[in-house]
Amino acid sequence: MAGSLSRTYSGQFVNDWSKTAKYGNATLEYGFNTFLIKEDTCYANHSGANHYAKIRNGNGVHVGPSKPAGTWSNQEVTHSGSYVTYSCEY
Repeated sequence: MAGSLSRTYSGQFVNDWSKTAKYGNATLEYGFNTFLIKEDTCYANHSGANHYAKIRNGNGVHVGPSKPAGTWSNQEVTHSGSYVTYSCEY
């Protein structure tokens, strides 16, 4: 992989939230939800390259499936820790 778009969130993981980040051809939709369990979520897309979603939290590094350009890779994992990094790796 040649690059990444990453965002780190720290603080209270109590209420649901979501954010979107864009850089060049990459889009990252990431957040935290409490629908069934406390969960970190990451959805990654790149319009010009293969890519995958990645979450680093208190339980380690979690990688979503590699996807071709223009499609979404996703990763959803049980929340852990007070710092979480969400990435689109391409």
